[in-house]
Amino acid sequence: MFGSRRMSKIITLASAILVVFACNLQIFTQSDRPRVEISVKDTTTIRVSIDFVGYGHEIKFVNEYAGIGGLSGRISGLKTTDTQRKPMTYRSLADGTYVADRSIGALSYDVDLKAASDPASRVHVSWLDDDRGVLMLGDLLPQTEGPLAAWLQLNLPVGWMPSTAERGIGSTLFDVLEPDKAIITIGKNLRQNDERLSDADIQYATPDRWHFTDDEASKMISAIASYYSKILGPLKAPRRKQVVLVKLRDQPPGTWKAETRGRNILIASSDMPFRSQSLQRLHEQLRHELFHLWIPNGVNLSGNYDWFYEGFALYQSLRLGVEANRIRFEDFLDTLSRASQLSAGTHRPISLIEASRQRWAGNSSQVYTRGMIVAFLCDLILLDESRGKSGVTEILEEIYKRHGGGAARLNAETAILSTLRAHERLRPVVDRYITGNETFVIGEYLKLAGLTLGSSHPAQISVEPKLAGRQKVVLDRLGYNSWRKLSDSKND
Repeated sequence: MFGSRRMSKIITLASAILVVFACNLQIFTQSDRPRVEISVKDTTTIRVSIDFVGYGHEIKFVNEYAGIGGLSGRISGLKTTDTQRKPMTYRSLADGTYVADRSIGALSYDVDLKAASDPASRVHVSWLDDDRGVLMLGDLLPQTEGPLAAWLQLNLPVGWMPSTAERGIGSTLFDVLEPDKAIITIGKNLRQNDERLSDADIQYATPDRWHFTDDEASKMISAIASYYSKILGPLKAPRRKQVVLVKLRDQPPGTWKAETRGRNILIASSDMPFRSQSLQRLHEQLRHELFHLWIPNGVNLSGNYDWFYEGFALYQSLRLGVEANRIRFEDFLDTLSRASQLSAGTHRPISLIEASRQRWAGNSSQVYTRGMIVAFLCDLILLDESRGKSGVTEILEEIYKRHGGGAARLNAETAILSTLRAHERLRPVVDRYITGNETFVIGEYLKLAGLTLGSSHPAQISVEPKLAGRQKVVLDRLGYNSWRKLSDSKND
């Protein structure tokens, strides 16, 4: 009797597995979407196979992304067949373009993903090493006109597993709605937290060991995401988001790069020497990158407006750092002082509009430093104007609410500048520093918060010894007394 029951359970389980497999196979083979299969061949190479009647006569791969060029040169061994599955020839043109003599029905090729030593390449393009890797479909698949959903099948080495924000059907088949924004982390020791972290529905994953625990990282993500949900509004994107940390094993402590693409945050970082430093650096990274899930990734704006979403993200990250008692108010002023000095030392300053268009051609520093100073000046003006009731945070909230979710697509430059210009006192800042290329003169703005710029070199922003009542209000809103408020709340 026992043997019969056990055999019945085994048969039932096997039947269920076959049903799931059959459903997955049916999805993968009977869809008008591209069917993509990625197989890890060795520690540096993957094989990509695509079955899709819809490429026409030409296929083109991305050759440059975020200033990293030569990406199409990683592809080799391209084979194509026509819509009748007959082999066909093609011509190779410059910059990753291939032209066939008839419509392409399927193709396969190898991609060399040997990891580069440059930290930026670990967050901007796909890579692979002995026990982990990051697959970014945007630089692995041919380009298409507009977003085109795909089914993705992964074939990984024994013991490896994937982690992604994409919807999984089983453990290795994924429903990818926007391949150009999809990121899949793979690895031998990959760990992920499948719990829902805050209302933003964010999961955390890492293939490496850090001085902090997975639980500490998850709680930090949840707390910061909750903060942005409170001040900007809940994320309107319904699907799951993901934060992935990968270690830069060959870089000195403190080195890190990050990118937020679609619903994915990827941070490549070396660890810090001590646990407290490691947690502090993680909080800094997350404050900045989680902001990008709201702006720019959560708004329907087009064009190059990096000056806004990078510069204002840096500034808002500083504000949160002070409010959460992660950095001192003196650190806040010191960062702004250094940004002001860097901006003043720029040999040929250009407008922030132009700097954003040329960000990857050597103007990244201007985008960040000048953008952050502009956010600071706007905050000072708005806080003074409203007697501390509203500042730059309310500008960000307005932009997210107005242009997030299903809002009609608008030009970012037009939308953001019109929002800023609606405040009369912000118009000179727009004209002089955003659309214009004037050198910053910030002394008159600092006075609004009882701050002053020293005459020594490098010039340091500091608090004046005597403050008027209105200056105290603005200074308080900037976080001058945050440590006192946190101390009082702990003692209650």
